Amino acid sequence: MLLNVGCYTYQPFVQGGPQPGQRVALELTDQGRAALGDQLGPGVLSVEGTLQGMQSDQYVVGVSRVTTISTGTANWDGERVRIPVSDVARSRLRTLSRGRTVLLVGAVVAGLTAFILTRSLSGGGFLPSDTTSKQPQSGT
Repeated sequence: MLLNVGCYTYQPFVQGGPQPGQRVALELTDQGRAALGDQLGPGVLSVEGTLQGMQSDQYVVGVSRVTTISTGTANWDGERVRIPVSDVARSRLRTLSRGRTVLLVGAVVAGLTAFILTRSLSGGGFLPSDTTSKQPQSGT
């Protein structure tokens, strides 16, 4: 989950639009929210998923997540939904963010290093401070 948040970002579609198999996020218009309420549920603000294709000015999306006005986000299992292009206010494509990925990897390495150094997990253990042994006393 951390890798998905840290390594990816959504960018506006470039010329030619997305290709089938790419991850997209579609923000719905008010009209789209009302028109798609039966398929997606009430008050859906945006839909994320894998673009399966375009058919008759509609995005065909395998939905993985919806964000609603009232309940936040809900995960889906790739259900196929047709979303008319006219019902989309903004469309974005998920892309790998090299800068965020480098920062995330650096933070993870620094965190692991700090954890190891503060826990003495590097194998350099210490002997207990009381190393004297008691000698049996002889009776006189």
